[in-house]
Amino acid sequence: MTREELAKARAAVVRFFKKARVVMTPRERERIEIADFGLAEFQRTGLALLVYVNNDRYCAKELALLPRQTCPEHRHPDVAGRPGKMETFRLRWGKVYLYVEGEPAPTSQNAKDCAGAPPHLKAKIPRGSESYYTVFHEIELNPGDQYTIPPNTLHWFQGGEKGAVISEFSGASRDELDVFTDPRIRRIPSLSFPLAPPRGEGAGLPAVALAKAGEGRLGGSPKSERHPSGPEGRGRREKKKRLAEN
Repeated sequence: MTREELAKARAAVVRFFKKARVVMTPRERERIEIADFGLAEFQRTGLALLVYVNNDRYCAKELALLPRQTCPEHRHPDVAGRPGKMETFRLRWGKVYLYVEGEPAPTSQNAKDCAGAPPHLKAKIPRGSESYYTVFHEIELNPGDQYTIPPNTLHWFQGGEKGAVISEFSGASRDELDVFTDPRIRRIPSLSFPLAPPRGEGAGLPAVALAKAGEGRLGGSPKSERHPSGPEGRGRREKKKRLAEN
């Protein structure tokens, strides 16, 4: 994703938060994270996050999904003998189809072919990634509904036709340790707008993500393109100086 694409995605997410009446400071708007999970298909597979607080005891954040956008299947594993993250989703706006381990819900409606999946799902699994979705116990969340996901439980979720905004309350969030069913996914490099951690709260915003803020493309660019102190940057300043003198 280019800087322009990321800025466009963030602007769309800000509009969604406004629809949900989420009040943000200018600093918080600058901290909205855009995750494309390294798949370069953000419209279909992605998530936006606004972290309010994240420390070694608890975490609070807002999540935004575009229409029919999917957060792919993953789990929050146990860490160093401690249980993985338990999280509660409470829907603020829109609709979400949440899938967890357990018996497939019998109320599914929209047909969707997928190996191992029930014949009908309300969500639409991203084409080409069907084999990476394996749990189909369906929970539909509407505004005011909430659901708690136990630690180390496979789950995935998708926004409805208008998208969704979810408030998440959980234990400590360690995104870099999440285990995804799809081996192609790169969770941390896909974070793109964590310009600064919440004041006084550094946990939960990985250093690698912070380092990528300000780069033109995910994956980085040569140093001379990123920093005016590089050789190309000095060359541009010297050229401007000569033109000004002439």
